[in-house]
Amino acid sequence: MFVQQLQSIIYPPGGSRWLAETRRRPSWQDIEVAIRRLDRHQFPFIYLFQDSEAEDDAVPDFTVMGGNNVYTFGPEDTLFYEETLSGTEVQVWTSDQGASFPDWQVCHDLIVVLRATRQFAETGQLDETLSWKTVRSC
Repeated sequence: MFVQQLQSIIYPPGGSRWLAETRRRPSWQDIEVAIRRLDRHQFPFIYLFQDSEAEDDAVPDFTVMGGNNVYTFGPEDTLFYEETLSGTEVQVWTSDQGASFPDWQVCHDLIVVLRATRQFAETGQLDETLSWKTVRSC
């Protein structure tokens, strides 16, 4: 397996500081459970790392954010995109500072998210059946 560390970010009820739940050498089942647990609020995103010893502030190799059929995912500066969707902003993360993305950068199908994440987790490669777009932050 390419991915050697899974971090799940958790925002406990009551406004406490976020926590990182780390699992080294996760199985695909561990990763799938973490993705299915995503809810956009208390469990807003997971990070996947090739390095089993990655520090909490390390840049992840792959991120899945969202939940409840609203997801954005991909490596550091490359995200899934569906050019046929609108540019309407979609709230993908609703706790803390939150995050929104144009709808064309959001996947509304959990099965697609699982398939793409599994491909990356096992091989370190992007799913070539999907469209990806490099995005640059200012």
